[in-house]
Amino acid sequence: MQWLQVVLRYAYVELYALPVRLAKVFGLNKVQAFYLLRSTCGSVSALGETLFCDAISRSFGRRVGLLSFGFLAVGSGMFHSSVAVLPSSTCMYAVLLGFAAWLRGSNALALICGSFAVLLGMAVAAPMFVPMGFVALHPDHLGLGRVVAIAAGSVLVFAVLPSLLDWSYYGTQRPLWAMGNHLLYNFGVGGGGAGADLYGTEPWTFYVKNLLLNFNIAALLAAPALACTWRRWQLFVTLLPMYLTLALFFKMAHKEERFLTMTYPHICLAAAVTLDAFLSLVTKVVKSKTVVGLLAFSIMTFYCGVSFSRSAALWHHFKAPLQIYESLYYSNLTSSRAPSGLCVGKEWYRFPSSFFLPEVEATTLPLLWVNSSFDGQLPQPFGPWPRGLWEVPPHMNDRNLREPTRYHEQDKCSLFADLTLKNQAEAPLDIQTWEKMRCEPFLDAEFSSLPWRAFYVPFGMSDGKNKFGNYCIYIRKGATG
Repeated sequence: MQWLQVVLRYAYVELYALPVRLAKVFGLNKVQAFYLLRSTCGSVSALGETLFCDAISRSFGRRVGLLSFGFLAVGSGMFHSSVAVLPSSTCMYAVLLGFAAWLRGSNALALICGSFAVLLGMAVAAPMFVPMGFVALHPDHLGLGRVVAIAAGSVLVFAVLPSLLDWSYYGTQRPLWAMGNHLLYNFGVGGGGAGADLYGTEPWTFYVKNLLLNFNIAALLAAPALACTWRRWQLFVTLLPMYLTLALFFKMAHKEERFLTMTYPHICLAAAVTLDAFLSLVTKVVKSKTVVGLLAFSIMTFYCGVSFSRSAALWHHFKAPLQIYESLYYSNLTSSRAPSGLCVGKEWYRFPSSFFLPEVEATTLPLLWVNSSFDGQLPQPFGPWPRGLWEVPPHMNDRNLREPTRYHEQDKCSLFADLTLKNQAEAPLDIQTWEKMRCEPFLDAEFSSLPWRAFYVPFGMSDGKNKFGNYCIYIRKGATG
């Protein structure tokens, strides 16, 4: 019964919990369950990409479909976003499946995917599906009556029902809609009126840099794609959502790389459309399929090389947290060796997941925060089951203000995870108190120059040009088992 209550009340989260439950059935440990979850997300994305590219081939030509597949398959943006457990990635899956359905003529299924993304994922995904909705109103597609019926059904399933369930779950006096609260907060109701800007703002160039890093030449090719849709109405309506959504995100003061995730499939499609038009133009000029083939191969080879280099840099330069926490999980800890907890200071936001906290004599090793240069509000554990799932813990605020009650003293820690950089504000840990269990190199971006810190070149070239700090798990001296 408790499991059923969680399924009903955490319906969105349960989508991601299914692989974890499967891992438990097969006797996998928590770290294995973590990677199974990530692998499942990647598989869902791969399936969506396949269906999306197949639909593109059927609608806009085999070459556009193959080029889209190439841009998607090796793009650095897809490399990290496809396996992320984030609403923005959920919206990307919905975009892939929704447009695959729409291009095949399954307009109802496409609108349902869009409704799911907007009502349960992120409301800002709406521009990705609004043009599709307007087209569906035409009698040759669904017509007004069926569109209204689908909209009403989607609101009932993806908004009203979750609202009623959340009402029961959170124990509020009136129905509560999580997405509605999210919208209100971003419009300044809460957070002292700052909304999302409370967490920082960036200039429009922030997204330009991100797109170039994630898709290099494909990002440049995508920009003029709408001009290649002359007299191709379906292609125009397919690409238009990308421009609308990017315009919205560029306009917003608060910017995060993950917001762009839902546009990634269309960026790859747009790049394929532009490149296809360019190759067609070259064909008319040189009249040689061999030359055109070599040109296309050269462009895609360049794209693949830069993309692989970027993806390799993301792994090689920043893999340390996953590696040291995984090694901690598999360490032979006893209650005498780690009696207190694992403490984290300024590196709190790189802690990957509670899946990596080991069990010490049937009890999960507690994660404790210590004071550092970070001046925002730190997370707080849930209270005891089941009331802890809906009760608001004490000492919370909606303005991201420092909350001193989160902190523990270092003498409560038997283990400490920390990154030591050359120019950091905090002093390194006292070597008289702590000894290293395991360390891994982590890029020191401040003392590493472009392009070496953004891209990885093997044979020691990147390692020789970049500077690295040490990301370590420390154990208190004398805490031996």
